[in-house]
Amino acid sequence: MTQIQTANVKDYDDNFVIGVDKANVSHAEVSVLPAKQRMSPWDCMRKNPKIVLLTLYANIGSAMVGYENLALSVCLAMPAFRMTFASEVNGTLIIPAHWQSAWNATYNVMSMLGSVVAGFRQDWFGRRSVFLAAIICSVTGTAINYVAETPAVFLGGKIVTGFAVGLVLAGTQTYVSEIAPLPMRGIALSANTIMLNLGLLMAISATFSRIYIMDPSAFRVVFAAAWVFPGLLLLGLPFVPESPYWLVMKGKQQEARRALQKLSPAGSNVEAALVYKLLKDPSMPKGRWNHDDQRHLCGAYRDNRVVPYEGILVGDMAPAQQDLVSQIMDQYLLYLPEQARLARMEQVKAWYHETYFCWIGGFGNEDAFYYRIQSPVIIVEFDHHSGVFLTNEEPAKFHIHTLLRTPNGGDYGMALRPLMEGMEQGFVWEVSRHSRSHRDKSGMTFEELLKELTLEEKVTLLSGRDFSTAAGVERLGIPPIRVADSVSGIRPAGIEADLTTASFPNTACYGSTWDAELLGRLGGELACQARMKSAQVVLVPTINIHRDPRGGRNFECMSEDPLLSGHLAGAVVNGIQAMGVGACPKHFVCNDSETLRHFYDVRHSADSRTLREVYLAAWQHLLRTSDLVGIMMAENRPLMEGVLRAQWGYKGITMSDWFAVHNTAVPIQAGLDLEMPFPIFRGARLVKAVEAGEVAIGEVDARVLKMLEACHGISTEKSIVNEKTNRLAWELAASGIVLLKNEQQALPIDLTQSSADRVAVIGEFARDPVITGGGSASSTPQYRSSPIDLWKEAADNAERVRCSPGVRTRRIKPVADTDKLVAKDGRPGADVTYYNDDSPEPLLEEHQAKPVVWMLGQFKPGLKVPGSRLKITTNLTPSTSGDHTLAIRCTGAFTLSVNGETVLTGSDKGIPTEQFIFNHILLETGTQVSMEAGVSYDIRLDMAGPPELVIGEPTPYAASLCFEEAYDEQQAMANAVALARTSDVSVLYAGRDEQYESEGFDLDDIRMPANQAALIKAVAATSKKTVLVLHCGNSIDVSAFVDDVDAVVLAHFPGKEGARAVVDVLAGAVCPSGRLATTWFKTLEDAPSFGHFPARKLEDGSVRIEYAEGVEVGYRSSQAAAGDRVRWPFGFGLSYTSFHVTVKNTGRVAGQEVVQLYASPAKETAVSRPGKELKAFDKSMLQPGESRTAELAVDLKVACSYWDENEVAWRMEPGTYGVLVGGHAVPFSVSKGSSWNHL
Repeated sequence: MTQIQTANVKDYDDNFVIGVDKANVSHAEVSVLPAKQRMSPWDCMRKNPKIVLLTLYANIGSAMVGYENLALSVCLAMPAFRMTFASEVNGTLIIPAHWQSAWNATYNVMSMLGSVVAGFRQDWFGRRSVFLAAIICSVTGTAINYVAETPAVFLGGKIVTGFAVGLVLAGTQTYVSEIAPLPMRGIALSANTIMLNLGLLMAISATFSRIYIMDPSAFRVVFAAAWVFPGLLLLGLPFVPESPYWLVMKGKQQEARRALQKLSPAGSNVEAALVYKLLKDPSMPKGRWNHDDQRHLCGAYRDNRVVPYEGILVGDMAPAQQDLVSQIMDQYLLYLPEQARLARMEQVKAWYHETYFCWIGGFGNEDAFYYRIQSPVIIVEFDHHSGVFLTNEEPAKFHIHTLLRTPNGGDYGMALRPLMEGMEQGFVWEVSRHSRSHRDKSGMTFEELLKELTLEEKVTLLSGRDFSTAAGVERLGIPPIRVADSVSGIRPAGIEADLTTASFPNTACYGSTWDAELLGRLGGELACQARMKSAQVVLVPTINIHRDPRGGRNFECMSEDPLLSGHLAGAVVNGIQAMGVGACPKHFVCNDSETLRHFYDVRHSADSRTLREVYLAAWQHLLRTSDLVGIMMAENRPLMEGVLRAQWGYKGITMSDWFAVHNTAVPIQAGLDLEMPFPIFRGARLVKAVEAGEVAIGEVDARVLKMLEACHGISTEKSIVNEKTNRLAWELAASGIVLLKNEQQALPIDLTQSSADRVAVIGEFARDPVITGGGSASSTPQYRSSPIDLWKEAADNAERVRCSPGVRTRRIKPVADTDKLVAKDGRPGADVTYYNDDSPEPLLEEHQAKPVVWMLGQFKPGLKVPGSRLKITTNLTPSTSGDHTLAIRCTGAFTLSVNGETVLTGSDKGIPTEQFIFNHILLETGTQVSMEAGVSYDIRLDMAGPPELVIGEPTPYAASLCFEEAYDEQQAMANAVALARTSDVSVLYAGRDEQYESEGFDLDDIRMPANQAALIKAVAATSKKTVLVLHCGNSIDVSAFVDDVDAVVLAHFPGKEGARAVVDVLAGAVCPSGRLATTWFKTLEDAPSFGHFPARKLEDGSVRIEYAEGVEVGYRSSQAAAGDRVRWPFGFGLSYTSFHVTVKNTGRVAGQEVVQLYASPAKETAVSRPGKELKAFDKSMLQPGESRTAELAVDLKVACSYWDENEVAWRMEPGTYGVLVGGHAVPFSVSKGSSWNHL
């Protein structure tokens, strides 16, 4: 046979190599298993003393049976017994035969009936319930026998006693067979006979000395002695665990595990059977997880993958578990002939001392999971996975695969290996490993392929063809590259696409998780989604630094700290690229201000030390661990060619942000490979520049070679079905939630029936949940879960949860609801008519469900731009009476009329394309119109098309009809306050959404919108307890109300499962584990960047942004060090439990703790340096009372160096530095300085 050697989990190597050539397989001819491989009954008994005692306890009932059976026979010979129950016949006392027959017959019949009843009872109510019933019946029957004066009464006693005996006989054998391990089960079951005979001997002993006593006490003492047996059973019953087998059959897994723990030998841990609850569990050894784990652990095509033994040793299992394992494996062997199957099962059982069972993954119908039974002679797997390589629609996306492996010369799956390339179909992005002599799929080298390209084809490869695709060259088989956003869920092609996404939380939430393992799983899921949508490159993650709390895109960036940003971004990137999809992080570098973002030059704004230690450092951390496909940037040659390529050795492509190229020659010469999304400054312009000698052909060829390398390996694979990701979305949201304040034990909230709080859930965001920020990182969720519905679902009594919407929170007016609109043909919606100015006749008439027209560069067929116009008409019926708001968001001059009367006019907006896409409020103009409920109003909007094309950008052409009914804000606030007054706790949802924080613009300030701040104060003033849930991507100035509330929870923009995650945290189902990834300063003026942000246009027309705070960003700043300007510091977050460094969980609930290691500079330093800088971190899950040593690896040079602007290099000075962990400081010395300048 072939013995599969498996690595011991303790010896698992971080650099463990998987592959056929590394598989450790040995051969040995074995015909008979050695005796030493079998556990003897004696060894098993020694190992399981608890089982031995419980076997003896259960068989006390058998002794009672023996005693009862013989006691009657002996008593019949006692003169005293005959004197009581016999009749005189011819001067002799004789017990009539019919009474003796009745006593014996009824006793035996009732024993049989007791056995039958025991069978039903023990299956319905448990094995222990049979013992209890037998005790009650035995005590009762013996008492009747004790007091009996007539044969009839004695008969009644025998009926009850016989029934008790039947219960005992059936219950004892069932219980013992289920708790006894296989090697000692025969002995355990034979104890029944031993104890029965012991009972016979006890009956003889009890009656021997009382035969000649002539009063009734002679036999009554014998019967009274029988009370010893039920008495002993009753005394021991509270300490006897229920049969785990029965508990499992009843679905009581938790109770079964507790019972197994009681039955198992000291030191056993039955919980080990559930080794990993998540597919990529934090408790896995580093390097243990592999993306193939969803598609067979030991690998259907990852042949002979060596994995450690994991889980619980089957030999240590309770018998009930061992039986289940046997039954499972027997099902896998049904293909064998009967005798062969039985022989194989005997071999399998003989190796139980080296057989392990583990379960990995979730437990639901839509969770990916599998279990594995692994031994030297067999491997069995059951794999419930998402079918990532399948394209079917029916049946459901989840599928079951089973795997059985038995030794066969080590050739498992070898025939599949030639298919691996096709199965994995590689968007195999190994750009950093390709040399220019590498061959394309056509067999040509890249240089040969370059020679085949015409100048026009070369130029075509250097720009996009639309918003989501980089152009290819069909003639030579060079495929286009499909790119997609975003880290919150991969969106479909096209900026107007309306398909939903998985809608994960936004990136600021990821930063607060401090969990690289979790973000690696996210990366893998994003890759699967990208392949579903036929994308080869995903434009994630965003790695800009949280420099200022007004930054419009801070919500889609990790942190203010470069190490945390780079490390977590690397986890996402590696997760993506491990699945064969390319990652293109953005934006290199210092894209911190959305204001005038395409026009400022960071080389003139930030000194080199600031760039290196803060902004470039995040990218440096990323590139140390990741081979990137691409990086998004613009036309900064010193950074692209000098730092990125020359110093750091970056080999991938560089692409522009959308519409970020403003010149033809300069970006090419700076090293920019790809202009997106259109050939605005390339295309024909670049061809002319080459022909005119403004751009050298060699510079074009260098860029084209990079694009050819990127195109290499791209598949034309179509959409691939992937699993639903609800659980991952929930886990990301829950892990990122930060508990910022918790006074008066406001949290967690008790929702149990016994002492449930009356909960008031307040706020518009409690009815319509916040999902995402705005711009390219936004996502349309597959579904929305209302927080108020989830609160009611979580409560034992839903009536104790009530809701008030509070004040309105939206920044722009909503598009008019379709159900309030009627088009001319009676359908819901509106009619849209297009005209060219040179004709009075309509060009096109359309019906729209929503009164919205949205065109960007691509117009209706035949529509002239400039030189056209449109009309939107509909009938609107409001639900209420009042002064309602009608608003228009459009790009051209317009007239709005109601019932033929003009109510609003506006001129051409003339805003740039980016502002059109992202900053909708700039397009909005509104007015109030008095309307009556139920009355239909004729609405007409006439809008002129754009007067001329916007040079270099696609022209926006759009119009939206918006409508909002009037409401009384003071009354809405009063309703919320009244609800809070009659509740035990008020949960108030507030903050910002995608209308406030978005790509395309920065915030003006960080204060809470005034009406929300007023609502918070009013509710807190009357509520017994107030819990504030904040949705935001940036910090908020909470000075006006933070002292009024009892608890503050930062929920970020949490995605589609965020509402559920918030409820789970607040209700105590999840212990909050998020930590701030960015300092929350008390006010905007306290932030180090205040006064230097955002970018601004100077008098000479140039754009400038200042980085005057230098390296003092966030917690590194003197403002943060002072303490009095900080509301909540970097790395802060409360929990429902407490931790101390080692790390130990000293609380009562399980929780996750983040160990943060900071370095402080040497006292001898020649430059001013921050007082501390994050250098390493680790997140650990601990059960109550559990301790764990966190191992943090720190590169000494990285930890101690600063950027020396004079040497133009990193410099590590000799001196005494400090390490800060958990409030403890440890000094260490560097004796010799050094300089370095590489990645």
